[in-house]
Amino acid sequence: MKMSGRIRTIIVTAIICSAVCGCEKHYETDPVFIASNDVVLKVRNTDKLVYVPEYYQLGFRKDMKQFRVQNDNMSEYFIFTCSSLPEKEGQSMKCAIRYESVSESFVRSDLSFRVERTDNDGRFWLWCKDKGIGVMVKILN
Repeated sequence: MKMSGRIRTIIVTAIICSAVCGCEKHYETDPVFIASNDVVLKVRNTDKLVYVPEYYQLGFRKDMKQFRVQNDNMSEYFIFTCSSLPEKEGQSMKCAIRYESVSESFVRSDLSFRVERTDNDGRFWLWCKDKGIGVMVKILN
């Protein structure tokens, strides 16, 4: 009887651990990212690329729903492509990111982003809670 109670406890504990560990982590919107006015790609509290006019160029293709930040020789850049253009707070969309630097590169696609902030200058702060990715982009005219 005593052994059966221990086995039951072990099984219940294993089930609870599996349920907790099996859940996907969600990242709350980073308030520092939302408060910033920088065009930036941020991944889990790390600025991967911040637009600085002296070193980078901004690009935008409305027909492709694509935003780019790149240096002159394309050794550092990110390309952010969305299923629709951001327009208003609360809007959700699927997006893809291609990122390259001297030490790291990655491509992520089919990510769910939500527009967390907008302003009158055509800037949009988008957040992916599943991966903890923030992208601030600007629609250029």
